[in-house]
Amino acid sequence: MAGLDEAALERGGEAAGRIFFFLSHAAGSARNYPDLYPRIRKAFRTVPLDLSGHGARREERLLYSMEEIVEDLHRQAAASLEGAKTPPYHIFGHSMGALNAFLLAVKLTENGHPPPERLFLSSYSVPGWHPIPPGMAKLPDREMWEESALRFGVLNGEPVPSEERMRLFSPAYRADLLAVEGYRPPEPSPVLDAPLTVFYAENDMVDGELAGAWRDFSSRPLDLVKLPGGHFHPLENPLQLEDILLSRTSGPGL
Repeated sequence: MAGLDEAALERGGEAAGRIFFFLSHAAGSARNYPDLYPRIRKAFRTVPLDLSGHGARREERLLYSMEEIVEDLHRQAAASLEGAKTPPYHIFGHSMGALNAFLLAVKLTENGHPPPERLFLSSYSVPGWHPIPPGMAKLPDREMWEESALRFGVLNGEPVPSEERMRLFSPAYRADLLAVEGYRPPEPSPVLDAPLTVFYAENDMVDGELAGAWRDFSSRPLDLVKLPGGHFHPLENPLQLEDILLSRTSGPGL
């Protein structure tokens, strides 16, 4: 693994003094991600950012607009970055989480924080693009999840969740779909002064052309990475992704 200092991994994330934020796909919990990447957990202080109404914050109200979502994420992230000097940080976002990650990075810089050392975006194209079929968010629960499986593929071998899981996750999924569908990016689009690594998978609707559109959203050269798998490749093949994350984050802090 290029440039990785194994001794630094043994010191643990808190000692490393760097933060790695994680943002999840629609209806998911970011808390699932750090557990998949144990070497990242050792090298960084990992901070999963759950949306209101999701994961550990399931009892909080759902948010139906990207503006509210970004404000909420910014509040969480800024609290982790407070101090005399902002610690170096990275952000990883998958699917809807990639859109959230970019908008969060922009919001942080607009509010006086330095940009992330690197922004990792997975299986999503640029703000203003989305793959959601018209009316999907308004379908009955079962039909909504069936359409989701056709469009995005199957996670954990479940084309349609159990009745109990549908009751649990459908409200959050609808809220996320409506937020993405309703988002209209500003003109001109913000350009982030940070390197972007963008992942796309060989069996996903986000191909190299869609993923490559991110090159216009950073002042740095785009790092475009094709991986095997489908839309949920970070959850299905975590080792291959962790290797790349670590190879792109080696440096003085490790």
